[in-house]
Amino acid sequence: MSRLIYEFLLYRFYILKKVITVKSLSPDTNPKTEEVLISLIRKKSIPQRLSQLESLSSLVIQLSKRALARANPKMTERELKMLFVKLNYGENLFKAIDKFYSKIENETK
Repeated sequence: MSRLIYEFLLYRFYILKKVITVKSLSPDTNPKTEEVLISLIRKKSIPQRLSQLESLSSLVIQLSKRALARANPKMTERELKMLFVKLNYGENLFKAIDKFYSKIENETK
C-alpha cells in the first residue's frame, strides 16, 4: 500500500473515531454482542484495522469476480475483467481501459 494511501486512511480513521457515535448497526445482532465486537475493533491499532480493511476488501472483490464468472460462463477472462470494471468503477473508466486495450491490440498486429 502506498504511503499516501496509508496516510489518507489513517487520517480518515482519526476523523471517524472522533465523529462517530455508536448506534445499532445491525438490527439482527444482539446489542451487547455488537458492543463487544465494536470494542474489539477499537482496541486494534490503526495498522491492524487497515490490514483487516484491506483483507475484507480483497475478499469482496474476489467473491464479486467469482459471481460474475459463474453468471457469465461463456465470457473470456478479459471480458469478465472489463465487466467487473464497468460495474464497479463506472462507464468512463471502462471506456478508457477498453480504448487502451484496443490501441495495444492494434499496435501488435
